[in-house]
Amino acid sequence: MMQKLIIILAIVLLGGCSSQVVDYQTEELETEMNQAKEILESEVREVVTTMKQDLSETADEADKLFVSEGETAEITRDVLVPVKESVYEDLYGYIEASNYENIEKMIQAGELLLVEEDTKVKVIERGYDQVKVRIESIEEVGYVPVRYLEQIS
Repeated sequence: MMQKLIIILAIVLLGGCSSQVVDYQTEELETEMNQAKEILESEVREVVTTMKQDLSETADEADKLFVSEGETAEITRDVLVPVKESVYEDLYGYIEASNYENIEKMIQAGELLLVEEDTKVKVIERGYDQVKVRIESIEEVGYVPVRYLEQIS
């Protein structure tokens, strides 16, 4: 998006485009940015809804819950992953309350990652219900409920 803005600015400076053309292109860029924001917000709402449902269910597959430190595992569904243990409980409180506003603030502050299903992770530390993992594709560390991990054979 930033590239488009730079290109528009270059065209205006070099080509002397009319203000109508610049206004149109600026509006078009703003529309694209708003659409991208709406898509992200929609995805986050869907993930939060699914995670909220999962919190009320019990895990059916005991094997799926058994992951150990040092193992590689896979994320079993799209999930929001706190990058700091200190915000883990806050996130799940917000999910329980369907507090999308605070979840969005956490995302904007860089405290949460939206991690897709089938993403590979390395288990760093195992707790009772949460696991500290390294997300291999982006080399980030986060905290995932054990129910969203499946051991890779």
